[in-house]
Parts: sequence; structure tokens; C-alpha cells
Amino acid sequence: MPIEDTPTFTVINDNPSFGELVTGFRPSDYGVIAASTTIPTVVGLSFGKPAPRIAGAMLCLIGVTGGFTIALQNSAGRLLGFKENEESAKHTRFRLLTVRLVPSEKEEDDTVYMNR
Repeated sequence: MPIEDTPTFTVINDNPSFGELVTGFRPSDYGVIAASTTIPTVVGLSFGKPAPRIAGAMLCLIGVTGGFTIALQNSAGRLLGFKENEESAKHTRFRLLTVRLVPSEKEEDDTVYMNR
């Protein structure tokens, strides 16, 4: 799959924070986390000889980490406009914010000022 430079869908947030990425999870993302946690855990408990509990726990940890990473990547792709995001764009709470350290001559409604 080629690397895309420009987003093909609506950009919802061009610089999402970790909290916005997690808030942007869809039910399918939670399903990915659940499946990638459950399946390796069951495999580890079933086939992990001689210590099935340790194998199950380790595979559970690996599965939840991998599933969360995939869900985070899917959410980032939607917010940045690289994946389909029609539903998210219509119902989004996110706005593009311009962050400046010093107020400029021309002030905008969605400008956030940071104090040092």
C-alpha cells in the first residue's frame, strides 16, 4: 500500500491529542481490542505447556497492546482524513484550533492563547 501525503477525506483534527484519539474510537475499534485480547489469551491457556497461566497472561498483554495500537491508528486515520470519516465529520465535537503564544493583530473566534 503506498504512503499517502494528502488526506482524501475531510480533516477533522490535524493535530489530535491522545485523549481525542481515544474519544474517537468506534465500536469496531473496541471489537478489535476485545478480539485481539481474547483470542491469544484462549490460545495461551489452551496450548501453553508447561505453564498455561503464564502463557495466557503474556499473550493477553501482547494482544491488548496490539489491539489498542491498531484501534489508535484507525482513530488517527479518521481524524486526519486518511480513512473514511463521514459519520465522524458530521457528529464531531472537535474543531481545528490555532494555537499562538502571542495575540496577533487579527483575532479569530477559534484562536486559543497560551500563557507562559
